Amino acid sequence: MLFKISYSIKEELIHVTQTQFAGGDEKWYGMKLIGRWHEPSSTGFMVVETDDYQAVMKYCQQWNRTCHLEVTPVGTDADAAATLSETLQP
Repeated sequence: MLFKISYSIKEELIHVTQTQFAGGDEKWYGMKLIGRWHEPSSTGFMVVETDDYQAVMKYCQQWNRTCHLEVTPVGTDADAAATLSETLQP
């Protein structure tokens, strides 16, 4: 399953968060990073793949002190098309 994790760094903790990120100690708990995009401000998002909901929760725990996080399950065009082909049958 794919999850979009959006983040917004808490303004008063930007330097702390950047230092933590630059340190490379991020734990992934078995999730696969599909991609991460950073916006010019202190926001961005990533897409990860995992079938383990607890892995997503654990990942977020390492950042929730310094970032506001929002997690959304997402799917591909192929996922959407497969669902539609099943549900739109007459």
